[in-house]
Amino acid sequence: ELSSGINAEYGYTPGSPSMPIFVSGALQASAMTGLHVCWSLLCSEGVEKKSLPLLASVLTSHMLVSALTLLNEAGISPIFSILCCYAVLAVVGVFTFRRFAGNIKPFFKVL
Repeated sequence: ELSSGINAEYGYTPGSPSMPIFVSGALQASAMTGLHVCWSLLCSEGVEKKSLPLLASVLTSHMLVSALTLLNEAGISPIFSILCCYAVLAVVGVFTFRRFAGNIKPFFKVL
């Protein structure tokens, strides 16, 4: 057993013996990638327009998601942390989409 709590023989975390560490890591990485895209857009918009509330919202959501990853070290199931990260991604993604006047109607014309 490694010092980080990962069972090296089987590759599972103690919080979720049914989910391999590589699966939870891949899910967490994909959520973080989407969040970083949204945060980059919002942060550049906030700096350009000197919007402190927008910059504060980016910082707050970034700290929230970063703190959620600490739950994995506490022995809590990584599924909880992953679901919360995807919930934050949904909220931040919709906010980013609306902030930049996104329009979903052209996507339905293709279908």
